[in-house]
Amino acid sequence: MQASNEEVQTGLQRVDEAGMEFQKILHATLSVAGQIQDISAASQELSASSQQITSSVEELTRIANATSKSSNEVAASSEGQLACTVEMTASIQELSTAAQELQDVIGQFKI
Repeated sequence: MQASNEEVQTGLQRVDEAGMEFQKILHATLSVAGQIQDISAASQELSASSQQITSSVEELTRIANATSKSSNEVAASSEGQLACTVEMTASIQELSTAAQELQDVIGQFKI
């Protein structure tokens, strides 16, 4: 009978030890689940930040394209103004030559 009591005591002790080990496993599992939730939240924040960065880069690209277009328009306008200036300079030179020729012709008349 004493052997049976010892076996029961040993069995109870092992049940208690198994219960404690299951408690450790439960705590470890809960800790891992909490860490997974933290990682998930951090991943969602990273995703949101990445979307904001992508949006900002797209906006910068749009602004750069608009600036490039405006720069091209300014360059084309400057080329047009340069062409007009060259044309005006040639006209002024022609008028100056014609005025000089007129003065020479008028100088030939004697009053």
